[in-house]
Amino acid sequence: FLQWSLIRYLINEHENRQINARIGQVQSRMNSLASERSSLIGYIARDPLFSGFVARGNIPFMRNILQREASDLRGEFIVYDREQRLVYGQRIIPLETYLPTMLETIQRTVNHFFISMGEESFFVTHDYIFPADDTPSNDPVGVLIYLERVSLTGSEGGFDFPLFQVSRVENVPYTPLPEYFRGVIPDMQRALTRNADHLDLSNINRLSMNSALGSVIGYDLHQQPALFLLFPFEREFNDFTHRGLLIFFLLIFAMALIMISLAGAWFGKHIISPIEEVSNKMHEIEQNPSFLEPLSKKYHGILGNMINTFNSMNRSLSRYSNS
Repeated sequence: FLQWSLIRYLINEHENRQINARIGQVQSRMNSLASERSSLIGYIARDPLFSGFVARGNIPFMRNILQREASDLRGEFIVYDREQRLVYGQRIIPLETYLPTMLETIQRTVNHFFISMGEESFFVTHDYIFPADDTPSNDPVGVLIYLERVSLTGSEGGFDFPLFQVSRVENVPYTPLPEYFRGVIPDMQRALTRNADHLDLSNINRLSMNSALGSVIGYDLHQQPALFLLFPFEREFNDFTHRGLLIFFLLIFAMALIMISLAGAWFGKHIISPIEEVSNKMHEIEQNPSFLEPLSKKYHGILGNMINTFNSMNRSLSRYSNS
């Protein structure tokens, strides 16, 4: 049991390091994107000229400012007024379902969230447009929204590890996941659903002995999942097990060698040495019977009794020799 627990711990730690490193890279990219978009949208929304054009409904001048400030962006700019009427841009019905939530609590901080439309996920950044004579009591003229498609996979993502993206859990079976994931698709869907129910931003799920899954989840304004980024990971459980068993048995073998060495040293000191000492004395007596020197009594137990017997025999021989 101890060996099995140790192997599982080592495997989990290895997987956590690998998957968390990938999750960290993706979250860092997403945070950078949110920061860049928030700064840009906030800058445009607070421009007094842009605010005035929104108040007057001057679409050409709004377009000029947006093209000037965001010429390198490929997403959609949309403007709604305070009454949720479309002022600029293309009307997107799924996006309009979030307008009441966006406008019910007016705040100066930039907000961002995800929405899913069909098979794709989109990143939404918005900020409030206030009148040019801005004071803390002013109501906003409207809201500026920037909508762009999320694509972090393949060459667009630029990551050096497999990354898959789906907008809904139901789309997971249609994702070209590695072959070792094919048998655990239902388990993966249940795990992702459970993670989203808990509002997890990221998680690691071990689906089988051979497969683990890292995930990052993006939510909409209603706390519903709108983006799933998946990191498949082949656990190589059997290789870890074999290596763990090999290390375990090598440790056992090394400990056994140490114990044998210690036992040999103890046996040599407490068993062999006294016997050799008695044997040497008997050989001395054989060579010189007149020279009888007793052995020192530094042993106990059976060896001590043997030394006592030997010394007693020496004394008997000495008396016999003298008589």
